[in-house]
Amino acid sequence: GRYVKRFLSSTYNRQHRGGKGVKGQRMTKEDDVIESLLVTDTHDHLLFFTNRGRVFTVRAFELPNDASRTSRGTLLENVMPLDAGERVSNVLSVESLVEDTYIVLCTARGLVKRMHLSRLAGLRRNGLNAMNLKAGDSVESVVLALTEQDVLMVTEQGMSIRFPSAQIRARQRAAGGTRG
Repeated sequence: GRYVKRFLSSTYNRQHRGGKGVKGQRMTKEDDVIESLLVTDTHDHLLFFTNRGRVFTVRAFELPNDASRTSRGTLLENVMPLDAGERVSNVLSVESLVEDTYIVLCTARGLVKRMHLSRLAGLRRNGLNAMNLKAGDSVESVVLALTEQDVLMVTEQGMSIRFPSAQIRARQRAAGGTRG
């Protein structure tokens, strides 16, 4: 299973030269990895994007506060209603859902979609469909992008392309993507 947890950033102190570090998470299996670490305010919105193109929102203060920095956290399925085979692929933190910024979604098959963040303002507890996907495709990456920022896509074989994010036409929430 996947877990999520919230704790104070002051849990970690600044290290001086020769510091030996502090254990931040107890791993129970050898293949356990920490996928994302966000520094956020308690009133910020956390956007959880799934591989199936859905998005869920949780305010940071709604996550259980873990007293121990080494605890595993809360099972993600207890925080949001994920379907069988659905997994969270990306987490973003935003101060407000009406910020003047865009999100760019990219799928395993190289489709990209740009959408204004305000399109997610009506998010319900059971999530919204952020991108329509074709059979066999999945959302692999989601980033915040200002109009003047570039998008860099890289394939498994090392091929890459870079283009302005504004070159991707902004789409509606339920629309699919265009070839990256």
